Amino acid sequence: MRNSTARWKELADAPTANPSVILLFHIEKTGGSAVMKWLKRQLHPPARLTAVFSYTQSSCFFGLHADLFPQMAPRWREKQCGGATPPDWRRSRLAFEFHSYSKGFFARDVLPALGALRRRYAAVNGTILTVTSIREPASHILSKYRMWPPRTAGRKHVVPLPDWLASGGAGGLQLNALLSEREARADCGDQARARARLGGFDVVGVTRCMRALLAGIEARLGLPHDFARTNAALGAYVRPQGWRGNLGREASVWTADRLNATGRAHLGAATACDAVLYADALRLQPPPPLDMPADVAAN
Repeated sequence: MRNSTARWKELADAPTANPSVILLFHIEKTGGSAVMKWLKRQLHPPARLTAVFSYTQSSCFFGLHADLFPQMAPRWREKQCGGATPPDWRRSRLAFEFHSYSKGFFARDVLPALGALRRRYAAVNGTILTVTSIREPASHILSKYRMWPPRTAGRKHVVPLPDWLASGGAGGLQLNALLSEREARADCGDQARARARLGGFDVVGVTRCMRALLAGIEARLGLPHDFARTNAALGAYVRPQGWRGNLGREASVWTADRLNATGRAHLGAATACDAVLYADALRLQPPPPLDMPADVAAN
């Protein structure tokens, strides 16, 4: 992180710096990296955020509110957190990513304390904002397969996509990520709990409409929509879309078009759990700004 304590103080002393914190729950392959790119753009002058912390720095959040998270044995680590002393959360605009292993911290530790955190921020006229996104299930399954292809027992070859789909390993990927607790049940038995958790987020987006999601964050924080920052963040966003080397080449040949009738049936069955979550996300996603052209809002 490039943020310095001096920079934090400079921004915190600004009269317009109302306290806020964005907590991004980043489900793999749903656009969370693009959101992080956009959040970091908010550090560019004139800065609209004080600091942005990636998922490897998620423990820094617990250090800011140590009394609420005694089970985390929280402390501020200068090397990890990017400064000798933490920014004053009461005078800062912060963003934290919960991704990969730290999604479990969000589910296990942040959610039970969310009510207390909201009251804490409300007491200083601040805002706490929880954010996530959901992807259309079939494209999510295929994207995850290409990015992290399952391997055969000898780990020298990729399990063919039809075999992976038939094994049941592709079902409920986003449901499981939302719950962050155990493998999803084949009968979608945890679907109601996952839907309730999704509905508890302040801002829910879908991957194919990232501009609406970003505009929704701005609206909830009382910020004017900044087309330039959004265009720069999304335009500069480059993310590897597949595994490299021989395994990547083996995985990349598989597309939905290559599946036979049985394979398509297995793909349809694999999307069943997450399809309801995606429908909820479409309903919950923020509307695009009124002055955003329709063709821009759809990208």
